[in-house]
Amino acid sequence: DSFIKNARSYPLDTEHGQLVLKGKPIYTLHQEVVQRTESGKPAEKLMALAVIPITHQQTVQGCLNIASHTKAKIETEERKLLEIIASRAGDAIACLRSKQALVHETEYFRNFMESLSDWVWESDADGYHTCSNNAVEKILGYTADEIVGMRISDIWFKKDRNKKNMDWLENEYRQGEAWINYQGRCRHKQGHEVITESTAIPIFNSREELVGYRGVDRDVTERIHTERELIKSHKALKKL
Repeated sequence: DSFIKNARSYPLDTEHGQLVLKGKPIYTLHQEVVQRTESGKPAEKLMALAVIPITHQQTVQGCLNIASHTKAKIETEERKLLEIIASRAGDAIACLRSKQALVHETEYFRNFMESLSDWVWESDADGYHTCSNNAVEKILGYTADEIVGMRISDIWFKKDRNKKNMDWLENEYRQGEAWINYQGRCRHKQGHEVITESTAIPIFNSREELVGYRGVDRDVTERIHTERELIKSHKALKKL
């Protein structure tokens, strides 16, 4: 218990603390470290002590503390083995932290997506939706689960799925270029027209190959219908 308590931390202003920060292993006697870090004699009769920094990409993550009740010296081969273990531990800790950061980032992105009233989506390179926030239900009537797996053209009106428009869609996806405020006509799950304004960017993998798109669609149906009514009224006034 005494060793565990003493090995939990080393003051940074000590010689040993500075060595650990520099990534240098310490091989010494336990009593020397304890006498330099606390008053009184150590309760445990420990002898050889190893303090090996746990590093990743030359950054100290922590340290591995090993002490012996029977050995006064840690041999060269034993030191090599301990340093390998510490190195592997550093890689494992870095990997775990990366995974934790990824989970946090994914959760943050998901919460951010769900806070938006606009439809946020992702699709693969063939135009099939792979991800969606729940706003799609308010805009198009489909749940996020329903829209995933549907192709972009599946939410078009049947008469809009003609060869000209389908060829245009295929061409847009092959080019791998972004689009901004593209206005399109969609079919609501209940059958009525929904006009959206879409902005999207292409997604590329590490080999610079197009793997899909990420975009945001805004419902502008009411605005467009209002504009159409204003144009009609303006034309009617001109005829008077």
